[in-house]
Amino acid sequence: DRPNSQGFFFSSFLSVYPVNTTVSVQIGTKALLCCFSIPLTKAVLITWIIKHRHLPSCTIAYNLDKKTNETSCLGRNITWASTPDHSPELQISAVALQHEGTYTCEIVTPEGNLEKVYDLQVLGK
Repeated sequence: DRPNSQGFFFSSFLSVYPVNTTVSVQIGTKALLCCFSIPLTKAVLITWIIKHRHLPSCTIAYNLDKKTNETSCLGRNITWASTPDHSPELQISAVALQHEGTYTCEIVTPEGNLEKVYDLQVLGK
């Protein structure tokens, strides 16, 4: 197995072993977390799983086949950066201490699943 240009190891079964990326963001600023640069025509489902250190976990998901958008992250200033059928990027409009935690993007494709993990750290002023 060899890493690709994004630091992921692809096995012969198209599984992905993610390498965690630590991101430090200044409190009060906007954060943009990128998922993958793949043609979204190949994606079936895009899901962000958010595990905050001090709040219950929540998810944001978009089913490309059904064109349905679901979220359990209401009221946390976490949204899609644009429409998820155009870009799977996640945006935090005003980063606060409550946003610290793990953000995992999963993309389901007919060929296999992709996963990218961020550890978001919030820096004080």
